[in-house]
Amino acid sequence: MNRILQIDVALLPSLMLPSLSDPKVQRGAVVIDTLRFTTTAAQALHAGAESIQVAQEIDAAMQLGKQIGSNARLCGERHCKPIPGFHFGNSPLEYTAESVAGAKLVFSTTNGTRAVEAVADFDTCFLGSLVNRQAIARAIAASDIDRWSIVCAGTDGQMAGEDLLAVGAILSSLTNLTHVELVGDSAMIALGLWQANPTPTAPGLASLLEKFSGGFNLVQAGYQPDIQFAAKLDSLEVVPSRFGECFRTATAAS
Repeated sequence: MNRILQIDVALLPSLMLPSLSDPKVQRGAVVIDTLRFTTTAAQALHAGAESIQVAQEIDAAMQLGKQIGSNARLCGERHCKPIPGFHFGNSPLEYTAESVAGAKLVFSTTNGTRAVEAVADFDTCFLGSLVNRQAIARAIAASDIDRWSIVCAGTDGQMAGEDLLAVGAILSSLTNLTHVELVGDSAMIALGLWQANPTPTAPGLASLLEKFSGGFNLVQAGYQPDIQFAAKLDSLEVVPSRFGECFRTATAAS
């Protein structure tokens, strides 16, 4: 019998389906925060950061940084802007090999890191976005887990169109790799949104992302180049994967 992956989609962490009652059934999660945490996390690991940890609150991130020691770098934003006293903001363009190679990063963001903590009890978790869409799809298909939830971070408690678009892109790639059963309307809507997208190349995607509220907010804050980076479909072959309390690089299956 052919293996079938079951995939459900939560438009917000608060809309996640209840956990399965059978403790023997493993569940995987993919967190999506296209603009910008999961895009930035993929770039940071691609640039050579050793690990990424998350904290919901700024004080908790600072305390975690102290525990890690001199190799820690505090990263993140509140309402698009860098957090005072932190080493880096949430722009993927900041995360170069020169700035983060070998560093242990601690992130606190408005939406993305909260979504990560919402799936803390899942057996595994990946961080997905448009830039690593194909790598994430291959990692899901190659895993031993048959039930997956893709969780969108949203923007300030509202659904984010850019997250739903990235979900649809991952689902489109995944359906070309293996047998998939979409569970619930949100998954079908996400796939339909991507399939209806006439411009899946970077310039067209960037223009579309700018029309969503998250993209509009970034443009207003002066971060339009971040949108252009986030629209580079399949540009990174990196899968941020949770190992214990940290996210590290996992290589997707070819």
